[in-house]
Amino acid sequence: MYTLKEMRTLPPGKYRLEDNLYLIVRDARRYISFIYTFAQKRREIYLGALSKEVLTVAKQKAAQCRLLLIQGLDPKEVRDDNKKEIERKTVTLHEYYDKLLPIILNAKQLHGANSKRKYTHLPYTYIMPVLGDMPIAKITTEDIADFLKPLWMRIPPTALKLRLVLESIFAYAKKEGLYKGDNPAVFKQNLDMYLPPYGKIHETQHQRCTTNEELQHFLKLMAVWHWWFPEALLPLMIMLTVVLATRVNECCDLSWTEINLNNNTIVLPKERKKFKKGDPFIIPLSKQALWIINEIRNLNTNSSTLIFLRNDGTKLHKDNVRKFMGTVCTSLHGTRSNFRNWCARNNISSEVAELSLMHAVSHNATTRSYLRDDFMDMRIEAMQKWADYILPMEILTASFLTDVQKAKLKAVPYHEKGRGWVGLYRDQWNLGL
Repeated sequence: MYTLKEMRTLPPGKYRLEDNLYLIVRDARRYISFIYTFAQKRREIYLGALSKEVLTVAKQKAAQCRLLLIQGLDPKEVRDDNKKEIERKTVTLHEYYDKLLPIILNAKQLHGANSKRKYTHLPYTYIMPVLGDMPIAKITTEDIADFLKPLWMRIPPTALKLRLVLESIFAYAKKEGLYKGDNPAVFKQNLDMYLPPYGKIHETQHQRCTTNEELQHFLKLMAVWHWWFPEALLPLMIMLTVVLATRVNECCDLSWTEINLNNNTIVLPKERKKFKKGDPFIIPLSKQALWIINEIRNLNTNSSTLIFLRNDGTKLHKDNVRKFMGTVCTSLHGTRSNFRNWCARNNISSEVAELSLMHAVSHNATTRSYLRDDFMDMRIEAMQKWADYILPMEILTASFLTDVQKAKLKAVPYHEKGRGWVGLYRDQWNLGL
């Protein structure tokens, strides 16, 4: 047996201190290792650099390792399992989610900031301040229920998203061995013992919609606004969205390269479709849509491909459009409901109507696999009839305005033109529209 003083002066080599316990000297390094054979394989466990304290602890660990060998267990595997157990019990929800987030985003293949917000923004805003510092292995159903209760009744849609995110987190944690037992964020026969069903506390709120008559009047005011203040892109964008029955972002981000005036169509690439898959979507252009596009071309002197780009280089943003629509009788997405109702009342087939809205023609996968016609001829006819009904050319071109009405509009001082929509909407100048 070597003394500690002798160990510090021994030349390079391997020196047996006791059964399976060795001092390894390599150049300037001196350390203690437990060397053994298990399942006919030589293995080594590093126990630390040579010192009085390490030597004492190493002898104790060596005794424990020999006991494990007698029991038929591999000391190295037992040590690794213990490390994982310690990690499992100490890693916090916040630490784990920071590592997990890129994996989730890659698996979900989400497009756009709003889609990603459920995973990138909401957890850090709501979950982490409450549960983030807790070891993930120790979080229980009761902890999640206590976290969700105040949100479940106050903001049900957000609370539901948070519960689904938590369920995904714990599903990953269970797979990686960081959480033992049942998933604590599952609702059925778990959280439903603490929280009422989502459908009992939340009523689905559809996008605001109005009657066809009110929509016609609203578009009439848009047409007057364009005649009165032709540099404004907003009324043109709103009218084009309605006659095409498209979504706001599909119209607001429209580019000149997507418009085919030879065929009178818009070819929307799959990257700009809601579900980002399938073939490009073709939208037929009515006479009204073509007239509006021509008006935009006369205004747009910017070389950009976007059609709703002002000459100063700023873009007409969809969020600004939605904010404006919040002050009127309907939402732009709600006008798609007007179109769908009009189709139903005018014997437009369900397939043509749904395809015109860029919806699946059926909920049945088998039906969709066989029904592959794009119904373009029927859609062209339907979109023209819809445009003639909701925004006739006489209204669109403002040719209905009388000389008296035109004179009243031109008499409005320029500084009032900037807020001219308010005057039109409130009939501030008694135009009789």
